[in-house]
Amino acid sequence: MQVDLQGPAGRLEALAEGPSEAAFAAVVCHPHPGMGGTMHSHAAYRLAKALHRGHDALVKRLAQGRETTPQNTLAAAPSPEQIHPGVMRYLREIGVAR
Repeated sequence: MQVDLQGPAGRLEALAEGPSEAAFAAVVCHPHPGMGGTMHSHAAYRLAKALHRGHDALVKRLAQGRETTPQNTLAAAPSPEQIHPGVMRYLREIGVAR
């Protein structure tokens, strides 16, 4: 769902996605619109890829990080439609999703 948030610096576009109750949450920000960024940038794709590539380092610093796997991302979503399109693109690239 697209929402507009009003803040001291003006309007901020946002997408609200996901189940109402989640085990954890993340805020992914896109590049500033004044610098050519849009809400539909590749930030989510790049974040998913970075988390996967840095999994071993994440687990060394945070034991719960071992749960942060592409497979668990797909399994935890109530439906694949609730996963950001950029993340789904990465999951398809690595063969976790179809």
